[in-house]
Amino acid sequence: MKKVRPKLNELLKERDMTQMQLSEKSGVPQGSLSRFDKNSRHEASHLFSISEALGVSIEDLFDKEQEESFFVYSEFNLLLRLKSKIGAIGLLL
Repeated sequence: MKKVRPKLNELLKERDMTQMQLSEKSGVPQGSLSRFDKNSRHEASHLFSISEALGVSIEDLFDKEQEESFFVYSEFNLLLRLKSKIGAIGLLL
C-alpha cells in the first residue's frame, strides 16, 4: 500500500510563493492552506483550485511512498531465496 503525504509547503518554497499569495490566486482561505500539509482529508474544490493556481496536477500536490513494511518483507523474501540458491550451488560444488 502506498503512503501519501501532502507537499504544498514544498511546492510553495520551490516557487518562492507565500500561502497568502496562493490564497489570493486560488481563492482558498489562507487558514486552509496553512493546515494543508497536516490534514489527511482535503476539500475537492480546494484541490482543484490549488493545483490550477500552481499549474500542477492534483496528484503533484502529494508525495507517494511505499510503506516500509512492504520493503522489509520483500527484502526478507529476497534474502531467503538467495540463501536457498546459494545452498543449492554449494551442494553442486
